[in-house]
Amino acid sequence: MGKITFFATASLAGALLINGCSKPSAPLYELSKTVTVKLSNDNELPSDPRRSDNGTATLKLYSDNHMDYTIIMGIYDTNDKITMAHIHNGDAGTNGPVAVTLDVSETGNLRHYGGSVQLTQAQADAI
Repeated sequence: MGKITFFATASLAGALLINGCSKPSAPLYELSKTVTVKLSNDNELPSDPRRSDNGTATLKLYSDNHMDYTIIMGIYDTNDKITMAHIHNGDAGTNGPVAVTLDVSETGNLRHYGGSVQLTQAQADAI
């Protein structure tokens, strides 16, 4: 089973809110796994010693292999804007290839981003 590492980048780090897709009151698919990941400039390769950005990402994987994600940034420069977020294949501390790209379109709140993405079976198995 492969490992994946979460990575978020801003204009030198930043904020992410991703509003999850609205779900019906009775879920159509069963929640298979929830993963919470600590985001830190220390985990970025190469890291920028001038930055102290941090946050968390919560990934919820469902039985149909769709994944809801929420990213909440803590400390960051308020002039920054998130420009990309993605999940890498590989162990922590390595620069593996991008496995899943996450949409971080402007949502009006620079600290919170969220959304949903359909994964392949191989991507879902790696989470």
